[in-house]
Amino acid sequence: MPDITFPKEFLTEALNVVDTLDADRQQLEQYNDTKKQLAKSLETLTRNIEREKTETVRSRRADIEQNYNQQIKAVESEITAINGRRQKARTEGVKSRIESNTAGLKQEIANLKQQISDYVKEHQAPGILKSRLYYSLFSPINVTDWILCIILAALLVLAIVYAYYKQVTLPVFLTVLGVIVALIAIYVAIASNTKGKHPEAVLFCKNLMKGIEERGKAIKAIARNIEKDKDDTVYNLGDYDNEFAQKNQQKADINAEKTEALNQFDNNTKQVLTGEIDAKYAEDLRALQSDIALNADAVNTFSQKVAAGEKRLNSEFVQYVGTRNLTHEKVEQMIGMIDAGEATSVSDAASKIK
Repeated sequence: MPDITFPKEFLTEALNVVDTLDADRQQLEQYNDTKKQLAKSLETLTRNIEREKTETVRSRRADIEQNYNQQIKAVESEITAINGRRQKARTEGVKSRIESNTAGLKQEIANLKQQISDYVKEHQAPGILKSRLYYSLFSPINVTDWILCIILAALLVLAIVYAYYKQVTLPVFLTVLGVIVALIAIYVAIASNTKGKHPEAVLFCKNLMKGIEERGKAIKAIARNIEKDKDDTVYNLGDYDNEFAQKNQQKADINAEKTEALNQFDNNTKQVLTGEIDAKYAEDLRALQSDIALNADAVNTFSQKVAAGEKRLNSEFVQYVGTRNLTHEKVEQMIGMIDAGEATSVSDAASKIK
């Protein structure tokens, strides 16, 4: 501890301690700033390393998936094409089966139509008897024909009622009435010329027409049953089914290979890739960590120096000079007072500091 009885020496030592403490504080501040920068750099480097690992792993894994997905997509396209060819072949088979199973009925229909044509020609009956529409309007064969006749008759009646209630002009009403009368006249004329003059021909041809209709219904029923039949063995589609099974197995094999490749990547390749990235940045990381360690030692050293300097100021000089006077400028001012004889002691000089 400096001797207070020698004011100049005491103040000179205080000045030395103050200057040293100021320098140590500045140095400590610099090292603390460097500490923050190094910590930020370490954080940035670590984050970049992890990001590169994540992106690399994701990219390489996606490449594996894309490669296998392309193969699977190609096989699925082939499966779709096989299904298309199979369906086309089945459709042709169904069509051929229907043609084969209904050939006899179609021939019978053709024979019945020829009988009607020959009968009309032989008996000089009206040619209209060969038309199915004739029987729908003039000699109904089934319920549908009766419904058609009722609807047509109802339309004629409704036309008159509509014209009456809408109070159309007399010319319009007469026109509507004239058209209806003309249609009825035509209907009566046709009926008279056929059913009136050739009742036997109408009855004979109607019976044959019923036979045609019955066979037509039978053909439709056969076609329906064949189309609903789920048994495809009769269509010789085995080659398509075998090819389809092969492609499905190929797809399953690719999926299994894909799963194995992804497992291999997740369990082994991933670690290799991340290890390579760690090795790539290992030297940079070591150098940065070394700088951080050296800086930490410096911070610790100068923290101890600042603490020791502050302790010495507080224990040796504050009690004589006062905390507010322990600055470089004020201590120099007090030394100047001692040299100039303006103060005789440290406390005297301290009391005169403004």
